[in-house]
Amino acid sequence: MANRTPSAIDVRTFDVVVIGAGVAGLAFSLALPEGWRVALLTKGVLGESNTRYAQGGISAAIGPDDSTRLHEDDTLLAGAGLCDPAAVRALVDGAPAAVDRLLAIGTKFDRSLQTGEILLGREAAHSRHRVLHAGGDATGAEVERAMVEAARTHPDIDVFDHAYALDLIVQGGQAVGILAELGSGERSVMAAPWVVVAAGGAGQLWAVTSNPKGATADGLAMALRAGVAVADLEFVQFHPTVLALAGTEPFLVTEAVRGEGAYLLDNDGKRFMLDIHPLAELAPRDVVARGIQDAMSTGNTDHVWLDLRHLPDELVYERFPTIANELAPHLIWPTISFRSRRQRTTSSEGSRQRPTDGPACRGSSRWGRPPVPACTAPTDWQAIRFWRGWSLGPTRRRC
Repeated sequence: MANRTPSAIDVRTFDVVVIGAGVAGLAFSLALPEGWRVALLTKGVLGESNTRYAQGGISAAIGPDDSTRLHEDDTLLAGAGLCDPAAVRALVDGAPAAVDRLLAIGTKFDRSLQTGEILLGREAAHSRHRVLHAGGDATGAEVERAMVEAARTHPDIDVFDHAYALDLIVQGGQAVGILAELGSGERSVMAAPWVVVAAGGAGQLWAVTSNPKGATADGLAMALRAGVAVADLEFVQFHPTVLALAGTEPFLVTEAVRGEGAYLLDNDGKRFMLDIHPLAELAPRDVVARGIQDAMSTGNTDHVWLDLRHLPDELVYERFPTIANELAPHLIWPTISFRSRRQRTTSSEGSRQRPTDGPACRGSSRWGRPPVPACTAPTDWQAIRFWRGWSLGPTRRRC
């Protein structure tokens, strides 16, 4: 918006304004130093975000046969040469500690009944079992539950439900707050020296998406209007498998189902991924999504099959209680799962990029499960320094 603060509008002052209350916005807010007053805005109610629908899990090298270097190697390989190595290393090195922080706020990951150890699954492009999950296939909901509870009881965080961030307020090339419409319909200026845009993805821009209705790219649009430099907008990850039932909302089927041994079959009953990649159904996501698309085109059909018939019933019902009653198997298709993009920041020291869950670490939209800091970053106060002295510059993209 223009380089002026709107007049005749209520002004509220905070130390930080956070737009978006999914896991990224929640984690950022919870990681701030004690005494910082935070305004946390969500378009719906706290707890309704993309995070809730994440089924499969989050990854960290905590297993006895694993290491952060193996995790790093898998990530770089899956990224097909398009990862930022420094960002990848920051994420995988910080993953075990991030798990500890999630546990400290009460996150309940699935554990072995015999040993009490955290259970680890495997997903695409991972060479080890390193995916932590909760409630079988309700990991996002559990992580969000713990974070929402922590945010609701935090004395420094003011939560604004049903609040719309309309625009960034820019003065002298600096973001100094936002113009917001609160749940009552009242418009308010929320002034703060630091503004964090954690507004989620852009899934609703596509015809088929597993994203909730609020994923409309308005956070990205807001940043672009303000002149924030962005990069990697071409990186869109398509989740390969979504339940395709006529007349129903798309229902994401976690990749962990294939990690436990489910097959992808064409209409002739052939496992077509065996001819496409050595990892077959556990190939990187972009390979699997293209394989499904090719199988549908070749077979002149609008679906392929996800086959669990060879898996023990008890495994399916115990490991995937949320989706067990939805699959028999049913029809699935590749669908947009979420946007993978970055907003660059610049300072007097030049362009700097926070290590977050974007193309810097996912590379060519191939990664099956990001390291846990991708879901909880920035959990280290050091990361916040990258936002200090934030200045606005021309939009640019890396090709």
